[in-house]
Amino acid sequence: MAATEIKDVWNQLKNERTTENKGAFKRIRLIPDSNVDCYLVIDVRNKLPALMLSINEKHSIPESMPRSHGIEMHCLAIPSELGEEQTLLLLLKNSEAIDLFLQLCQDILERLKEAKNSELAANYFITRVRQWQRFMEKSSIAGLTVDEQTGLYTELWMIRYFLLSRREEFKIDCWTGPDRANQDFLFPTASIEVKGCLQNGLQELMISNEQQLQVPAGTALFLFWLSLDRRKSQGETLCDLVKDIKAILKLDLQLISFEEKLERAGYFEDQNHLYQQYGFEVREQKFFQVIDEFPRITESDLRQGVANVKYTINVAACAKYEIESKRVTETIWP
Repeated sequence: MAATEIKDVWNQLKNERTTENKGAFKRIRLIPDSNVDCYLVIDVRNKLPALMLSINEKHSIPESMPRSHGIEMHCLAIPSELGEEQTLLLLLKNSEAIDLFLQLCQDILERLKEAKNSELAANYFITRVRQWQRFMEKSSIAGLTVDEQTGLYTELWMIRYFLLSRREEFKIDCWTGPDRANQDFLFPTASIEVKGCLQNGLQELMISNEQQLQVPAGTALFLFWLSLDRRKSQGETLCDLVKDIKAILKLDLQLISFEEKLERAGYFEDQNHLYQQYGFEVREQKFFQVIDEFPRITESDLRQGVANVKYTINVAACAKYEIESKRVTETIWP
């Protein structure tokens, strides 16, 4: 079965109402002349493709299944006429990488054609996904999700703001977002957490944990909000913004640090084609100072045993804590 045929099967799955239905999945069998039961699947909950392989429950399956940015693999029991059917399921998590995912499926299918039974097929399936996983650890096949692109664009927007307004004082090492720090920018006198929101409904800020809006001792904490539109063939792409910052840093030793941090954030230049169709347009921007009764949850608010709290804040509830950008920069560089 050629890659183009897989795309045909995928188009049929998206449009066909009479394909075999297995609960949350609809599927069509691939390689019909094989002893291996392999299916291209659509997850009816999110309309994304998956690759499914039926296996014997007696087969030895590793406890740790391959998992990479953008894809997941599970051993899953699904309803069947005989009770339950054991399957290996490779799931796509990023809607912008369907074509690339279908190429991965084609590559796996080429190996499955060689399998004489379901046990060999399962081994081929897992081995091939692990080989792709090692590649994806360096450069994810799916690239960044829309939310991740929005978050990275917002952090880079802040970097360009500082480079243009405080070129001599600002250091790329202060950008800590790619290192999964509690705040995205750390300075000796202050920290900044940045949040980008797409203009598609309520403007709410997702807070990742109870420490994210905890003011570090002896310093100030600011929250920066950027309201964005994301449009096809309009606005500034993520690639445009990266290119702009690199031009500012040209011949600067900080350029090396910037490129290293971009890769830690999951941005690789050989995937630029994934980010060139859609651009961002800034609608609104505000700084808030996190003080006093600012709407938030911190460690001191939690009962014993409660941790890893995620919550949202309505931007409108932060209005009384808005602060001018000049006061922010004066706090960082007194």
